[in-house]
Amino acid sequence: QQGVLVGLNSLLEPNGVITLPTGEQIRRHPDTIIIFTANPSSYKGCETLNQSVISRANMKLTIESSDTLSMAKKAMAVTGFGDLRIAKEMADIVNRISRYLIENEIDDGVCGQRELKDWMQSVIVEGEEEIFNTALDTIIGKCTEDQDERENIIDGFLRTSSFA
Repeated sequence: QQGVLVGLNSLLEPNGVITLPTGEQIRRHPDTIIIFTANPSSYKGCETLNQSVISRANMKLTIESSDTLSMAKKAMAVTGFGDLRIAKEMADIVNRISRYLIENEIDDGVCGQRELKDWMQSVIVEGEEEIFNTALDTIIGKCTEDQDERENIIDGFLRTSSFA
């Protein structure tokens, strides 16, 4: 929740202390390093970070999306998927769908690294001959609830792939 980090602001200070509702005080240890993450505010339900929290952070890093080869290798490492050529094409499809969702302001779904991993795991279970069909459940099903847009995505990205 948005207010939780603000409530912890004083712990972000070098000698920070917060008082719990019970009256107990929590003091920040001098060697404490606080690291927190946030999803992009473009994700539904996510808010931008409060400025008072940002101000107290020593650094703010933004991690950009990975390139196709990096995405493929990460998903392969996690899943044990063995074919880099296929993995790269799968990652390319995921990246292009993700850009399509952003460019067309389709914000009721997702398509990214997790979906690529799910797709690879499904192909491992179902077999490479099912790459197209497994994409329908692991990728397309998560992109949007809009059936017309799903068809556009299938036609534009899957039916034009070597998996069709």
